[in-house]
Amino acid sequence: MFGEPLWSSKNIYGCQVVDTINKEILSKLIQEKIIYMLIYYLLENYKKGENG
Repeated sequence: MFGEPLWSSKNIYGCQVVDTINKEILSKLIQEKIIYMLIYYLLENYKKGENG
């Protein structure tokens, strides 16, 4: 029982750190996805322009 408050505060801090890291990774992944989607979209339009 003595170490419980310490553990819970550490756990909350740990969760915040993990949450921050996850948000950074997610935002990077989303940015990459958007870039890939843009490139794909541009390539598709370029192909359509060549064929049409």
